[in-house]
Amino acid sequence: KVKKQIVSSIKIENSDVSSVADIKFDEFFFGSHDFSRRIKGSIESIERISRKDLVAYHKNVFTKDNIVIGVAGNISEKEVKQYISMVFGNLPSVGNQRKLSTFNSLKMGEEVFEMDTPQTTVVFGQPGISRTEKNYFVARIANYILGGGGFQSRLYKEIREKRGLVYSIYSYLDSYKMDGVIVGGFQTRNHSVMDTIEMVKGEWSKISSSGVTSRELQDAKTYYKGSFSRNLTSSLSIANLLKIVQYYNLGNDYFVRRDKIIDDITLEQINNLISNLIDRDKLFFMIVGKPEL
Repeated sequence: KVKKQIVSSIKIENSDVSSVADIKFDEFFFGSHDFSRRIKGSIESIERISRKDLVAYHKNVFTKDNIVIGVAGNISEKEVKQYISMVFGNLPSVGNQRKLSTFNSLKMGEEVFEMDTPQTTVVFGQPGISRTEKNYFVARIANYILGGGGFQSRLYKEIREKRGLVYSIYSYLDSYKMDGVIVGGFQTRNHSVMDTIEMVKGEWSKISSSGVTSRELQDAKTYYKGSFSRNLTSSLSIANLLKIVQYYNLGNDYFVRRDKIIDDITLEQINNLISNLIDRDKLFFMIVGKPEL
């Protein structure tokens, strides 16, 4: 039953231009890395999975040393331990801890996958930094200014507001334990694809060469400090934060230090990082649709 549901969802994704763009981007951008693989697999690979495969995977991966647990709410430590023991107590103590390699050879340039659509979807990216790097928040704030800040970002203001080439455009920092990337995307009319790509490259060059202003930095700091409280609105979101802090080894005092980490970022520091990290020559664009090239 579950296999049929997954196969049906794969078929739906294969006809959706945005889903295809994401899948093709991963395939080309990450190349031989594991991240190039489709999360749901293919119809053929799903059909090959047996009950024996699932049992073996569960035995090797669902183990105590692979579990990270965050708990929040009106509950005592004694009760938490009891419930955790009830749910996870019978799991094996040790399993396979698979370590992913860094992104050593990310693709650059452009690739086109044709689909008959009135608008073309473009997903783009370049190398980023890992979540455990010291300059993680510096990079995150830099990306907020470039493309992660919604209506306030440079990409949105220049490409959407001033020129009307897209309805929306964005970028975000996608960071993992071992490495990270900067990813973005937009949709535009088929005849505007190359103009929009050149605009993205132009904004990449501009911020890399000239950096950001003190006002942009201060506004981004204010946003990141103020918006964090939205993660504290429920016990579920707080528990999730506690899990993240443990998974990335951010330290028991992370919530105390977070505002100071942001406040201590200087204009020189962020512009140095931008000049070394943001590079238009390392951009890759996955173009899906009927672009007029």
